[in-house]
Amino acid sequence: MNFWLLASLFLGSMMLTACGDDDNDGSSSDTPTPSEKVDFSKTGGSISVNKKDGSQISTITVPKYSAEDLSGVEIIDNDLCFSYNQSEDFEGGYSYCGCYLTVQNYSESKTSYTNVIFNISEGSYDGTSNKYYQGNTVYSVDGQPKPSNITATVKKLKDGIYEISVEGDLYMTGSDISMTNATANATVKLKVVAPLIAVSKLHKNVSSKQSYFPAGTPWLNGKTVAGALEMKSSLLGSGVLLWYYGVRQSDGSYDLNYAQYEDLKAQAVKLMGQPFECYDATILEGEDKQRGWNDMSYAYFYKDKKFVMVSYCPWRDTYEGEEPGMPYGIEALHENHAARIQVHILDGMTVDYNQFVFSMR
Repeated sequence: MNFWLLASLFLGSMMLTACGDDDNDGSSSDTPTPSEKVDFSKTGGSISVNKKDGSQISTITVPKYSAEDLSGVEIIDNDLCFSYNQSEDFEGGYSYCGCYLTVQNYSESKTSYTNVIFNISEGSYDGTSNKYYQGNTVYSVDGQPKPSNITATVKKLKDGIYEISVEGDLYMTGSDISMTNATANATVKLKVVAPLIAVSKLHKNVSSKQSYFPAGTPWLNGKTVAGALEMKSSLLGSGVLLWYYGVRQSDGSYDLNYAQYEDLKAQAVKLMGQPFECYDATILEGEDKQRGWNDMSYAYFYKDKKFVMVSYCPWRDTYEGEEPGMPYGIEALHENHAARIQVHILDGMTVDYNQFVFSMR
């Protein structure tokens, strides 16, 4: 049987399932549930990046987050990850900005961290000139990493939000910034309040359906998924991302091919009805249909807040001794050809599914 385990490492706006011996539900008055609404009005902040001589490189205002952003804080296994991204296209040009923070071995009982992983990039093109910079917390010297002295403070607030501060040195390069040695040449100060958007747990080498799979999850009997990412989100619902790679046969072929995609798609059709978007052999006509299908394929489904994607990529391979790629957080939902076969299923999605899918392009 199963029970709900409220693990302190994963406190936030969702819960994790775990195997147990009874059907009792755990409960805690200060533990948000997946249905708790995030107070986006309290989010936002600022980021400043300066050269070591004090001259300003950039000051970025982080506006209030919204449900459509699908960015903010994720807790993935033992890591807390924060992201902010924005981009804009305008006549003759574009601009972009993104920053990413990973706090390894995160614990809600601890607020201060060193040796965090942080990077930031910003750029623009106005039709004639391109300006950009990129900063990281680690510089490689003779193949060995040289981390900077950057620190982070993470505080869990109420209403499903986190206060995050980052301060310290960066190794910076850019269109008008160069590094001549392994000495940090910039500093960053970040203070942002961001929403908790998902809690995820990665399971490797899963060979049978598990209790955390939503009912009706398309599945290939007798096959093993390299990675199954269990996800719970107040915006996307609860579900799993399955990544199959398969096994190379003696003749060089794979035991996963288009026929397995068709099998999974048929299961999804039985569960959901016809896809709202599809790119596979069903679109072929005439001579193209006679030649058969040897391209990547995907089908997207949505019904009653349930979202399903099935995809196939015939050229997605792994080399001998190579670790296969694994789904990692919400960014993995933006992939439809990262593994040979993928199945994504989420139950309880509250964001616009069309906007969610077409934002991935």
